[in-house]
Amino acid sequence: MLRSLVGSEMCIRDRHRPMGQTGDMTLIYSPETLDFIQQSMNYLALLDPEVTPRWTRETVRESRDTLAAVYAAATRLPDLDPSLFFGELEHLVEEEDYERVRRRYERFFADRDLFPDALNEQMQYSERPINVSLSELLADLFQALADIVWVYRQQNEETMVQSIAEARYAFDHEWGEKLAAVLRRLHLLLSDPDFMPLEMPDDEDDLSSYDE
Repeated sequence: MLRSLVGSEMCIRDRHRPMGQTGDMTLIYSPETLDFIQQSMNYLALLDPEVTPRWTRETVRESRDTLAAVYAAATRLPDLDPSLFFGELEHLVEEEDYERVRRRYERFFADRDLFPDALNEQMQYSERPINVSLSELLADLFQALADIVWVYRQQNEETMVQSIAEARYAFDHEWGEKLAAVLRRLHLLLSDPDFMPLEMPDDEDDLSSYDE
């Protein structure tokens, strides 16, 4: 599955635009939108065993930098009203895909996976710290970004516009906050000299089974 997303450069950069194309259709080819798609692909490449066969501390650093670029690019996406679209977009990531990614992260971060998030909105209702899972947050981001890139791979302009509209809305109201929490956590881990995770090899239960 991942190889279908990151196996080659997006060809939409050089795609011919029909004469007289105006309005929302031009937004899907804007430098800001294409930068977001490219940064998302860069993150997905870190999860592809052929591109990144082993995870190390340096991979964590690269993930932090790439996700920071995704965050910055998402803030520049056009602000479209997703309620203008009535169809439901196709989703690439299924529950089994999500769980494989989550489990790989969980094994890699081990006892550093759970951490208290003081900015979690549920904290206002709890007298005790609430732990969140870094692996779940990263898998959530994988799901959101993979689905967006998948729509772009299909090169259907109407669904591409809808995908960007939904991506910006979801960034503002859902996964943008999760991404910020991930960046804070990765920053703290990389600032800790005692954070020396073991290399994460591929095995029969990880992403090496993504051959589609």
